[in-house]
Amino acid sequence: MNKNAKARWEEFSCPFFAATCRRILSDYLEQQGLFERKLTPAGEVVYGSINVFLEIGYEPETYPNYSPTIVLGIGPEKYDEGGRPSGVPFWYVIPNNLPERRYTFWKFTTQTDLESVLARIKDAILEPHARPLWLNLERLKKRIAEFRAEY
Repeated sequence: MNKNAKARWEEFSCPFFAATCRRILSDYLEQQGLFERKLTPAGEVVYGSINVFLEIGYEPETYPNYSPTIVLGIGPEKYDEGGRPSGVPFWYVIPNNLPERRYTFWKFTTQTDLESVLARIKDAILEPHARPLWLNLERLKKRIAEFRAEY
């Protein structure tokens, strides 16, 4: 990627995402045994344990009304050596009939908006839908395999 293309892409990054994510979610996730592993180039926060990763992020291309993203998987990265997903996005995991399925429409523009979105993600998605999967690796593997087969 040339310098100009990278500079243009960085214009779409959310400068307050990582700090806000840490403030709202890190204590909860650490209590669950998931610790911050890294930041992605876009500033998304990746948490993990020995076996799983949880990436809490956003879609920069939706600037300025960012859409949140959540991916849970097994291993250190979102994709394995063959380029296949090692995780599953939560729009795939949550049943169609639940309103949380549409979490990508919980847009944020400001830091205050993001705080509300992340608190809602913690209560409506991480605790009831993600936690049971990161605690049951066989169930998580099955969901990842289903996602791979379908997409």
